[in-house]
Amino acid sequence: AYMVVVGDVNTAQVEELVSKYFHGWWPAKSLQMTTPTPQDVQYTQVNLVDVPTAVQTEISAFNLYPLKMSDKDYFAVRVLNQILGGDYGSYININLREQHGYTYGARSYMGTNRFTLANFFVSVRVRNEVAAKSVVEILKEIKRIQTENVSEQKLKEVKGQLVGRFVMSTQYPATIANLAVTRETQKLPMDFYSNYIKNIEAVTVADVKRVANKYIKYNNLRFIIVGKSSDFIKELESLKHNGKPLPIFYYDKYANKIK
Repeated sequence: AYMVVVGDVNTAQVEELVSKYFHGWWPAKSLQMTTPTPQDVQYTQVNLVDVPTAVQTEISAFNLYPLKMSDKDYFAVRVLNQILGGDYGSYININLREQHGYTYGARSYMGTNRFTLANFFVSVRVRNEVAAKSVVEILKEIKRIQTENVSEQKLKEVKGQLVGRFVMSTQYPATIANLAVTRETQKLPMDFYSNYIKNIEAVTVADVKRVANKYIKYNNLRFIIVGKSSDFIKELESLKHNGKPLPIFYYDKYANKIK
Protein backbone atom coordinates (compact mmCIF):
# COMPACT_ATOMS: atom_id res chain seq x y z
CA ALA A 1 0.00 0.00 0.00
CA TYR A 2 1.09 3.57 -0.62
CA MET A 3 0.18 6.66 1.39
CA VAL A 4 0.77 10.05 -0.18
CA VAL A 5 0.16 13.32 1.66
CA VAL A 6 0.13 16.53 -0.40
CA GLY A 7 -0.60 19.98 0.98
CA ASP A 8 0.37 22.59 3.54
CA VAL A 9 1.30 20.11 6.25
CA ASN A 10 3.95 19.61 8.91
CA THR A 11 6.11 16.68 7.86
CA ALA A 12 6.99 15.69 11.41
CA GLN A 13 3.32 15.65 12.45
CA VAL A 14 2.38 13.56 9.42
CA GLU A 15 5.13 11.05 10.15
CA GLU A 16 4.01 10.85 13.78
CA LEU A 17 0.36 10.22 12.85
CA VAL A 18 1.27 7.65 10.20
CA SER A 19 3.52 5.83 12.65
CA LYS A 20 0.81 5.90 15.32
CA TYR A 21 -2.06 4.58 13.23
CA PHE A 22 -0.36 2.43 10.61
CA HIS A 23 2.71 1.00 12.36
CA GLY A 24 1.03 -2.41 12.59
CA TRP A 25 0.51 -2.73 8.85
CA TRP A 26 2.68 -5.33 7.17
CA PRO A 27 2.74 -6.45 3.55
CA ALA A 28 0.39 -9.32 2.80
CA LYS A 29 1.72 -12.40 1.12
CA SER A 30 2.23 -11.71 -2.53
CA LEU A 31 -0.40 -13.32 -4.76
CA GLN A 32 1.02 -15.60 -7.40
CA MET A 33 -1.13 -15.59 -10.49
CA THR A 34 -0.59 -17.11 -13.89
CA THR A 35 -2.69 -15.91 -16.80
CA PRO A 36 -2.48 -16.75 -20.49
CA THR A 37 -0.60 -14.23 -22.61
CA PRO A 38 -3.10 -12.53 -24.95
CA GLN A 39 -2.36 -12.69 -28.65
CA ASP A 40 -3.17 -10.57 -31.66
CA VAL A 41 -5.21 -11.95 -34.52
CA GLN A 42 -3.13 -13.46 -37.33
CA TYR A 43 -4.46 -10.97 -39.87
CA THR A 44 -6.65 -7.88 -39.93
CA GLN A 45 -10.29 -8.90 -39.69
CA VAL A 46 -13.80 -7.88 -38.66
CA ASN A 47 -15.71 -9.52 -35.82
CA LEU A 48 -19.35 -8.61 -36.42
CA VAL A 49 -22.22 -8.68 -33.93
CA ASP A 50 -25.62 -8.02 -35.47
CA VAL A 51 -28.06 -5.93 -33.40
CA PRO A 52 -31.18 -5.49 -35.58
CA THR A 53 -32.63 -2.77 -33.33
CA ALA A 54 -29.49 -0.61 -33.22
CA VAL A 55 -29.79 2.92 -34.57
CA GLN A 56 -26.01 3.42 -34.51
CA THR A 57 -23.02 1.15 -34.98
CA GLU A 58 -20.15 0.82 -32.52
CA ILE A 59 -16.75 0.24 -34.11
CA SER A 60 -13.62 -0.68 -32.18
CA ALA A 61 -10.23 -1.66 -33.55
CA PHE A 62 -7.27 -2.84 -31.52
CA ASN A 63 -3.98 -4.69 -31.35
CA LEU A 64 -1.54 -5.60 -28.57
CA TYR A 65 2.09 -4.67 -27.89
CA PRO A 66 4.61 -4.62 -25.02
CA LEU A 67 5.18 -1.15 -23.57
CA LYS A 68 5.88 0.12 -20.06
CA MET A 69 5.97 3.72 -18.89
CA SER A 70 9.65 3.25 -18.14
CA ASP A 71 10.43 2.29 -21.75
CA LYS A 72 12.27 4.80 -23.93
CA ASP A 73 9.42 4.82 -26.50
CA TYR A 74 6.79 5.93 -23.99
CA PHE A 75 6.93 9.63 -24.82
CA ALA A 76 6.99 9.10 -28.58
CA VAL A 77 3.92 6.87 -28.26
CA ARG A 78 2.15 9.59 -26.25
CA VAL A 79 2.79 12.05 -29.06
CA LEU A 80 1.84 9.52 -31.74
CA ASN A 81 -1.52 8.79 -30.18
CA GLN A 82 -2.30 12.47 -29.71
CA ILE A 83 -1.74 13.02 -33.43
CA LEU A 84 -3.63 9.95 -34.60
CA GLY A 85 -6.71 9.96 -32.39
CA GLY A 86 -6.08 11.45 -28.97
CA ASP A 87 -7.74 14.81 -29.44
CA TYR A 88 -10.37 16.75 -31.38
CA GLY A 89 -7.82 17.82 -33.99
CA SER A 90 -6.44 14.31 -34.50
CA TYR A 91 -6.27 12.55 -37.86
CA ILE A 92 -9.07 10.09 -37.14
CA ASN A 93 -11.47 12.62 -35.63
CA ILE A 94 -10.94 15.21 -38.36
CA ASN A 95 -11.52 12.54 -41.00
CA LEU A 96 -14.63 10.87 -39.57
CA ARG A 97 -16.26 13.93 -37.99
CA GLU A 98 -15.17 17.01 -39.90
CA GLN A 99 -14.51 15.69 -43.40
CA HIS A 100 -17.21 13.02 -43.64
CA GLY A 101 -19.75 13.77 -40.91
CA TYR A 102 -19.97 10.11 -39.88
CA THR A 103 -19.78 10.71 -36.12
CA TYR A 104 -19.73 13.25 -33.32
CA GLY A 105 -16.33 12.03 -32.22
CA ALA A 106 -13.69 9.34 -32.76
CA ARG A 107 -10.71 8.63 -30.53
CA SER A 108 -7.72 6.35 -30.19
CA TYR A 109 -5.86 5.21 -27.09
CA MET A 110 -2.40 3.73 -26.60
CA GLY A 111 -1.77 2.32 -23.15
CA THR A 112 1.08 0.88 -21.13
CA ASN A 113 1.28 -2.15 -18.88
CA ARG A 114 4.12 -3.20 -16.60
CA PHE A 115 2.88 -6.78 -16.20
CA THR A 116 1.45 -7.87 -19.54
CA LEU A 117 0.71 -6.51 -23.01
CA ALA A 118 -0.75 -3.05 -23.55
CA ASN A 119 -3.12 -2.17 -26.37
CA PHE A 120 -3.78 0.26 -29.18
CA PHE A 121 -7.48 1.00 -29.40
CA VAL A 122 -9.76 3.02 -31.70
CA SER A 123 -13.37 3.68 -30.76
CA VAL A 124 -16.16 5.40 -32.69
CA ARG A 125 -19.95 5.35 -32.95
CA VAL A 126 -21.36 6.04 -36.42
CA ARG A 127 -24.59 5.90 -38.38
CA ASN A 128 -25.35 2.34 -39.46
CA GLU A 129 -25.14 3.05 -43.17
CA VAL A 130 -21.57 4.41 -42.97
CA ALA A 131 -20.06 1.62 -40.85
CA ALA A 132 -18.11 0.04 -43.71
CA LYS A 133 -16.90 3.42 -44.94
CA SER A 134 -15.68 4.21 -41.43
CA VAL A 135 -13.53 1.07 -41.37
CA VAL A 136 -11.92 2.20 -44.61
CA GLU A 137 -11.18 5.66 -43.23
CA ILE A 138 -9.73 4.34 -39.97
CA LEU A 139 -7.35 2.10 -41.90
CA LYS A 140 -6.49 5.01 -44.17
CA GLU A 141 -5.44 7.22 -41.26
CA ILE A 142 -3.39 4.44 -39.69
CA LYS A 143 -1.59 3.87 -42.97
CA ARG A 144 -1.10 7.62 -43.33
CA ILE A 145 0.71 8.04 -40.02
CA GLN A 146 2.85 4.97 -40.74
CA THR A 147 3.95 6.10 -44.20
CA GLU A 148 3.82 9.92 -44.22
CA ASN A 149 5.82 12.30 -42.08
CA VAL A 150 3.71 14.36 -39.71
CA SER A 151 4.24 18.05 -40.39
CA GLU A 152 6.56 19.99 -38.11
CA GLN A 153 3.69 22.37 -37.35
CA LYS A 154 1.37 19.53 -36.30
CA LEU A 155 4.10 17.99 -34.17
CA LYS A 156 4.74 21.33 -32.47
CA GLU A 157 1.02 21.82 -31.76
CA VAL A 158 0.58 18.35 -30.28
CA LYS A 159 3.65 18.58 -28.07
CA GLY A 160 2.37 21.94 -26.85
CA GLN A 161 -0.98 20.36 -25.97
CA LEU A 162 0.62 17.54 -23.99
CA VAL A 163 3.00 19.85 -22.15
CA GLY A 164 0.26 22.38 -21.40
CA ARG A 165 -2.09 19.77 -20.00
CA PHE A 166 0.65 18.30 -17.86
CA VAL A 167 1.59 21.69 -16.41
CA MET A 168 -2.04 22.64 -15.76
CA SER A 169 -2.79 19.32 -14.09
CA THR A 170 0.01 19.71 -11.57
CA GLN A 171 -1.71 22.66 -9.88
CA TYR A 172 -4.01 20.17 -8.14
CA PRO A 173 -2.81 18.29 -5.03
CA ALA A 174 -4.70 15.18 -6.13
CA THR A 175 -2.69 15.09 -9.36
CA ILE A 176 0.59 15.38 -7.46
CA ALA A 177 -0.49 12.47 -5.27
CA ASN A 178 -1.44 10.37 -8.29
CA LEU A 179 1.90 11.08 -9.97
CA ALA A 180 3.74 9.99 -6.84
CA VAL A 181 1.81 6.73 -6.67
CA THR A 182 2.29 6.11 -10.39
CA ARG A 183 6.04 6.62 -10.04
CA GLU A 184 6.12 3.92 -7.37
CA THR A 185 3.73 1.41 -8.93
CA GLN A 186 5.27 1.71 -12.40
CA LYS A 187 8.85 1.59 -11.07
CA LEU A 188 9.77 4.89 -12.71
CA PRO A 189 13.00 6.81 -12.05
CA MET A 190 12.82 9.58 -9.47
CA ASP A 191 13.29 12.24 -12.16
CA PHE A 192 10.57 10.85 -14.48
CA TYR A 193 8.17 13.75 -14.02
CA SER A 194 10.82 16.45 -13.63
CA ASN A 195 12.04 15.39 -17.10
CA TYR A 196 8.54 14.88 -18.54
CA ILE A 197 8.41 18.13 -20.52
CA LYS A 198 11.95 17.70 -21.84
CA ASN A 199 11.18 14.17 -23.04
CA ILE A 200 7.96 15.22 -24.79
CA GLU A 201 9.78 18.08 -26.51
CA ALA A 202 12.52 15.70 -27.67
CA VAL A 203 10.15 13.60 -29.82
CA THR A 204 10.90 14.01 -33.53
CA VAL A 205 9.01 13.47 -36.77
CA ALA A 206 11.07 10.33 -37.35
CA ASP A 207 10.19 9.06 -33.86
CA VAL A 208 6.46 9.37 -34.58
CA LYS A 209 6.69 7.33 -37.78
CA ARG A 210 8.97 4.75 -36.16
CA VAL A 211 6.70 4.02 -33.19
CA ALA A 212 3.61 4.10 -35.43
CA ASN A 213 5.05 1.17 -37.36
CA LYS A 214 6.35 -0.57 -34.24
CA TYR A 215 3.23 -0.49 -32.06
CA ILE A 216 0.26 -0.16 -34.43
CA LYS A 217 -0.18 -3.38 -36.38
CA TYR A 218 -1.88 -2.50 -39.63
CA ASN A 219 -1.98 -6.16 -40.66
CA ASN A 220 -3.05 -7.56 -37.27
CA LEU A 221 -5.98 -5.35 -36.31
CA ARG A 222 -9.19 -6.77 -34.91
CA PHE A 223 -12.24 -4.66 -35.76
CA ILE A 224 -15.26 -5.31 -33.57
CA ILE A 225 -18.44 -3.96 -35.16
CA VAL A 226 -21.75 -4.01 -33.30
CA GLY A 227 -24.79 -2.70 -35.13
CA LYS A 228 -27.66 -3.30 -37.52
CA SER A 229 -25.70 -5.25 -40.11
CA SER A 230 -28.46 -5.25 -42.74
CA ASP A 231 -27.71 -1.55 -43.26
CA PHE A 232 -24.05 -2.09 -44.20
CA ILE A 233 -23.26 -5.79 -44.69
CA LYS A 234 -23.05 -5.76 -48.49
CA GLU A 235 -20.60 -2.89 -48.47
CA LEU A 236 -18.63 -4.42 -45.60
CA GLU A 237 -18.32 -7.74 -47.43
CA SER A 238 -16.94 -5.93 -50.47
CA LEU A 239 -14.03 -4.35 -48.58
CA LYS A 240 -10.47 -5.37 -49.35
CA HIS A 241 -7.33 -5.19 -47.26
CA ASN A 242 -3.97 -5.39 -49.02
CA GLY A 243 -5.81 -6.37 -52.18
CA LYS A 244 -7.66 -9.31 -50.61
CA PRO A 245 -11.20 -9.56 -49.18
CA LEU A 246 -11.32 -8.32 -45.59
CA PRO A 247 -12.25 -11.41 -43.51
CA ILE A 248 -15.49 -11.16 -41.52
CA PHE A 249 -16.44 -13.45 -38.64
CA TYR A 250 -19.93 -13.39 -37.18
CA TYR A 251 -20.74 -13.58 -33.46
CA ASP A 252 -23.79 -13.39 -31.25
CA LYS A 253 -24.01 -10.94 -28.35
CA TYR A 254 -22.42 -13.53 -26.04
CA ALA A 255 -19.30 -13.72 -28.24
CA ASN A 256 -20.22 -17.14 -29.65
CA LYS A 257 -19.18 -17.58 -33.27
CA ILE A 258 -22.29 -18.26 -35.32
CA LYS A 259 -20.97 -18.88 -38.83
